[in-house]
Amino acid sequence: MTAAAAADPRLEALVDDAVVWASQHGLVVGLGGVPACALVHAPLSVLPVAFPEDRFNLAVSCMPLFSTLIDKVARDEEYLQQTLEQAAGFDEFTRRLLRLLRDSRAARRRLAGREVVLGVHRSDYMLDAPSGGFLQVELNTIASSFACLSTITSRLHAHILGRAAAAAAAAELAARLPPNDAMARISAAMAAAAGAAGGGDVIMVVQPGERNAYDQQWLQQTLWEAHGIRTVRLTLAQIAERCSVDGDTGELKIGGGGSGSGQRVGLVYFRFAVSLLTHNISKCPPPSA
Repeated sequence: MTAAAAADPRLEALVDDAVVWASQHGLVVGLGGVPACALVHAPLSVLPVAFPEDRFNLAVSCMPLFSTLIDKVARDEEYLQQTLEQAAGFDEFTRRLLRLLRDSRAARRRLAGREVVLGVHRSDYMLDAPSGGFLQVELNTIASSFACLSTITSRLHAHILGRAAAAAAAAELAARLPPNDAMARISAAMAAAAGAAGGGDVIMVVQPGERNAYDQQWLQQTLWEAHGIRTVRLTLAQIAERCSVDGDTGELKIGGGGSGSGQRVGLVYFRFAVSLLTHNISKCPPPSA
């Protein structure tokens, strides 16, 4: 709690209310210790932070353009090879990524026309006070986190505004909060991608001891409740041990030993794989989607 909150009983009450509400509604992160299920409320702001509406709307309108650009670059293997080849001579991480691109090319070509790709991207911005413009900090194309917790944060802010303001003012302030249904939309997109690939379970690629597991588990819970799709959480090492590629169809399956049996995988969702150097990625079978 800040010194300002401690000095103002009204603010202190709002902070306490926000922490209790967050804990009751799943706005939480893991403590990262023992037991593994130990948790604490996620870092949060009690009230929403003011942001210029025109800048916000510009960011929203730009995102489809950035996503289209990312998709086109990712599909241009010759461009990626030429652009990253020099860096690969000095950087082991880049070298292994390019090797994975080359080694998986034949398998991906066999899936041509059947491969389904879903991008879940998050673009981060900071407002530049001197100019009034905004600057893109980074564009996440893998392991983009906090979509679900941000959805719940929007609900928290609506709750706090309702408590902190008079009825008329609260309604006006709440109406100015932008809608945030990222949790439902990402889950719907994942369900659509799995269906387009022929159906099956979703594998969520995770890492051991993940503190942000609750944000991830909101997605898998929504996938099950809204779409009836089961999510299996596996590390890259566990995928290598427990999954197999069907020798006839090239499909990824959980279990089966390559014999054609096992549970079909409709979508592999990477919530961890940024630090691929810590894993033997050469053992991982190529995904069917």
